[in-house]
Amino acid sequence: VGSVVNWPSDTFDAQGSGGIAAFLETEDYAIGYLDAGHGHSLGLQEIALENKNGKSLSSTQADIAAAGNVALASSVIREPDADWSGVNLYDLEGDTTWPITVFSYFYVRKNVSDMPPKTAALLKAFIEFSMSAEGGELLKKHSFAQVPTQVKTYNENTLTKMTWPDRMMEFGFELASKTQMGVGAGRYMISGKRRGFEEYTLEALSKDVAELSGKVTTVVQLHGSGTTNPSKLIWEAMDLFEERARQPMHMTYRAVGSGTGQSEFLGETNPRGAFTPYNDFGCGDIPMSQANYNKLTKPMVHIPFAMSAIAIFHSVPASANGGAAIKLTGCVLAKIFSRQIKTWDDQEIKALNPSLTVPANTNIKVVHRVLGSSSTAGTTEYLKKACPASWTLDVGSVVNWPSDTFEAQGSGGMATFLETEDYAIGYLDAGHGHRLGLQEIALENKDGKSLTSTQADISKAGDVALASSVIPSDPSADWSSVNLYDLAGETTWPITVFSYFYVQKDVSAMAPNTAGLLRAFIEFSMSAEGGELLKKRSFAPVPEEVKKYNERTLTDNMGWPAKISSSTFRFELASKTEMGMGADAYTISGKRRGFAEYTLEALSKDVGELSGKVTTVVQLHGSGTTNPSKLIWEAMDLF
Repeated sequence: VGSVVNWPSDTFDAQGSGGIAAFLETEDYAIGYLDAGHGHSLGLQEIALENKNGKSLSSTQADIAAAGNVALASSVIREPDADWSGVNLYDLEGDTTWPITVFSYFYVRKNVSDMPPKTAALLKAFIEFSMSAEGGELLKKHSFAQVPTQVKTYNENTLTKMTWPDRMMEFGFELASKTQMGVGAGRYMISGKRRGFEEYTLEALSKDVAELSGKVTTVVQLHGSGTTNPSKLIWEAMDLFEERARQPMHMTYRAVGSGTGQSEFLGETNPRGAFTPYNDFGCGDIPMSQANYNKLTKPMVHIPFAMSAIAIFHSVPASANGGAAIKLTGCVLAKIFSRQIKTWDDQEIKALNPSLTVPANTNIKVVHRVLGSSSTAGTTEYLKKACPASWTLDVGSVVNWPSDTFEAQGSGGMATFLETEDYAIGYLDAGHGHRLGLQEIALENKDGKSLTSTQADISKAGDVALASSVIPSDPSADWSSVNLYDLAGETTWPITVFSYFYVQKDVSAMAPNTAGLLRAFIEFSMSAEGGELLKKRSFAPVPEEVKKYNERTLTDNMGWPAKISSSTFRFELASKTEMGMGADAYTISGKRRGFAEYTLEALSKDVGELSGKVTTVVQLHGSGTTNPSKLIWEAMDLF
């Protein structure tokens, strides 16, 4: 018996209550134990267990609090300062008693007279609140039962027997439902009538700034800006850090585009000092331009942390090619985008797609991004590299397109055009296009293999780039010519891009806490959990060899604050408890969760389940003669 048991070899292991729940949800004919509220919140089926009085009942049918009364009456509960190691509420008598009931305890020193009076008073008030009617409602909200009245009385006597500070003031309570005129306005009243948290906090802080200033915990901050492409990924990762950290954190990321991300990292005109970065890091889907790199007054490093595909999407009816993907080579695509090929029945397209049947001379509606766009840069640079003889236009984020092409504002405008205009073609982040159900061109890669981005190994280009020295050996070198376009490999996608962190090479002047958080955030992007987050957002993790390159950048190339060792963040996985270490102030723990994260996960699961149940309504409409209308209406009703 105990918290760790040598179970038979033919049983199954589960990490944490989440693991138990997942096993019961996914495996038929399984049985296991779980907190009742957790199990019922997931809709799991419960065993009706026979209690000591021979009554078979589920936990929802039992009186959970009854075990507390039985324990008190039968002296299972001892003096509050005695050894409670033998106390349990298992298999106690009572027709409605649940046989596996547990207390949750506050562990409190009997003598707290050396505690600051206000802290001691707040501790006492907090314990008293847990026994109040409002506290009871909060317990029920989270699937707990309040201790019974007799146990509350026992606890009140315990509080009376404790030794408190001599000058301790008692906190009182004013319910939201009952005004206590005058009394409710007292300094030591927890009032349900007060609803403005900001006002209350400012008032309390103004009372004794000198006393509180020594107790205020520093909020660790980390700020970045740059590309919009992985912005949702970065926001989600930052939210996870803030929810999982014991150390107070404030992390932000401004999605402003790769160009602005570079400019703000450069900080050429920063009022706080020329060439001072506006943020702690920058982010981009393109390496730092040569012009910006040459302006740097302090060295920087590129840290590629994610990979994505720019794909070519079209809106030719799927039936036109028998449901098969339309195939194009880089040269044919270059001619299409530059308007050397203008119709879908052009012989060069037909040669690659013999079964393609479209109306004669059907115009190819070429749609492109306006303003600066990393996807425009990626597409045009790929076309120039793959087929320089056929790509006669500019390359870069802004291009002078032919006048008979169509403009789109942002990736949203590109997607909308492809969704609403037939026989169009354009370029878009692969994940974005596939989420919308757009049709993708099967593009021929350098090895002559025609494939879509979903058939390719997106990470493969990173390995090829590293092996072929496309990636510089020095992370602080000029990376402006680095790209992953049209690289070798049967499964390599020809328009692959890195997303980079732009970081100063020497961050020794950065606050140790901030530097520690920056390093932990980068390391998280390369972790197994970070990889799953990348995949969730339609990115691919960088391959193992690139991760090792990044680790060497962090360890061997960068300069960190002298005191960063005391601010080094560690990770505790949700699937593996690190006893003691997980409670450390510098542990980002998967065991800590915010209620918003939990709720969003539950809602996402519900949406996933419901989406599979949504039925498309088949519609048929007509109009015309009134003569057989009643016949038609009756037949339609029958259908």
